[in-house]
Amino acid sequence: MPVKNFPFLPLDGILRPLLPIVILNPHTEKSFKTYGFIDTGADSCTLPSDLAGILGHDLKKGKRSTAETVGGEAITWLHTTTIQMLNHKGELFHEICNAHVEYVENFDYVIIGVNDFLSNFRLEIDYPNKCFSLRYSKKKIKISAP
Repeated sequence: MPVKNFPFLPLDGILRPLLPIVILNPHTEKSFKTYGFIDTGADSCTLPSDLAGILGHDLKKGKRSTAETVGGEAITWLHTTTIQMLNHKGELFHEICNAHVEYVENFDYVIIGVNDFLSNFRLEIDYPNKCFSLRYSKKKIKISAP
């Protein structure tokens, strides 16, 4: 089921492409409902480290790593997480199950990135009308560097 013409929602006073999601810890079954920022510049889905405790993850027991962000290098912790994407009616339309998701210290946003989510969809962003659409694409397009 595609998401069509989903309206931008305010984030920091600016209308942005935000998708309703549920984040789940498959080990504790604890969940958190929020919005994820559709970010075509992000390689993967990332979550604020504060959510780890809410979901029952022991943040520092995850695999420690670093990631490059717009704000510079950040410390991350990998934890197994399921992310459910919801449509206009709050119904599940796509799920990333048991993924190793980065929880980022000193980070405030849930980011929906390319490699583990957006690469599966055709994304249309309509800035003049402040909305976006997502349609699952069974066909993978491979792009090779020149």
